[in-house]
Amino acid sequence: MSTPAFDLLSCPLDRLQMVEASAGTGKTWTLCGLYLRLLLERGLEVQRILVVTFTNAASAELRDRIRSRIFDTLTHLRRPAGPTDDAFTRTLIQHLLRTSSTPPQQTADTLIKRLELALASFDEAAIFTIHGFCRRALADIPFSARMPVAMELVHDDSAWCTQVAADYWRQHLGPGSAPTALLLDALTRKKDTPESLARYLKRHVSLPLTTVLWPPHLEDPPHVDLHAAQATLQQAQRLWQAHRQAVLEGLVNAIEVGRALKRNIYKLESLEESARQWDRLLACPTVLQAHAVASASDKLALLALDKMRASKTKEGQ
Repeated sequence: MSTPAFDLLSCPLDRLQMVEASAGTGKTWTLCGLYLRLLLERGLEVQRILVVTFTNAASAELRDRIRSRIFDTLTHLRRPAGPTDDAFTRTLIQHLLRTSSTPPQQTADTLIKRLELALASFDEAAIFTIHGFCRRALADIPFSARMPVAMELVHDDSAWCTQVAADYWRQHLGPGSAPTALLLDALTRKKDTPESLARYLKRHVSLPLTTVLWPPHLEDPPHVDLHAAQATLQQAQRLWQAHRQAVLEGLVNAIEVGRALKRNIYKLESLEESARQWDRLLACPTVLQAHAVASASDKLALLALDKMRASKTKEGQ
C-alpha cells in the first residue's frame, strides 16, 4: 500500500500530521508553506506558532526562509498583478480570496495586515532548536517546573563529564585501601581511565530516559580477604623455597625421559622462564606487589596442575 502524497494546500491544520521525507525533498519549503497558512488561514500570530528543529544552523535557516516567504507573499498581495514565481503563494491567495465570505478587497486587506503584523513582530517568532525551546519554556514557568529562576544552558557537557569522572576516580580509586589498588590495577590493564569513564558518562547522560540493566544471573564479586591472601603468599614462598629444585627436576624428567608432557608447550627454555617468573613473584613481600608481577608474567601457568593435566601426552595418561 503506497503512502499518499502530502498536499500542502489542503492538509488540515487542526490535527496532528506526520510528514516523512528524505533529504533534499523540500521539508523546509513545506514548513514555510504551513507557517504561511497558519498566519493567513487561522489568523495566528507568530508568537503562537512553534517551530522546532535540531541544530542552531537549521533554526537560523528556517527563521530566514520563513521571514522571506512572508515578505514575498506580502509583496504579491500589495501588487497582485505583479509576477511571482511562487505558484503555491499565488494559489493560496486565490483560494483564500475565493472562499472568503467577505468582499475580496476587505479580505486582501485583512491578509496584508496579518502579514505586516507578522513581519513587525517576527523577532518574537517561536522558532527554536529543541534545547532552545526547552530553555524558553523553563524560563517562562520556572516555579511550576521546580527550576531555578536563573539558568545557564550548557551546549557541550564534555567538560562537566570529564570533571565528574576525574572526581569519582580520585575519590574511589585514589590512594587508599589495598582492595582499591587491586581494582585500579585491573582497570588499568583493561585500559579504563578517567577519560574512558567520562566518555561512558557522556553517552549515558545523553539518553536520560534509558535504564541500565545488569544481567539477572550476575553475582556479587567475591570478598577479598587480604590477610588470608597474605598468609597464603607466605606459605607459597616457604614451599617454593623448599621444593623448587625438586619440582623443576621432576618436570624436566617428565619432559625429556617420560615424554609425559607435550614438547611444543613444555620446552626447556619456557620452563626455565616460568621458574624465573615464579621466583620474582614469590620474592614479593606483599600481595599487591605479587599481583602486579603476576599481571606482567605470561609463563606462570606452566607450573599449574590444570595446565599440566591439559598438556599430557599419550605416554603421560
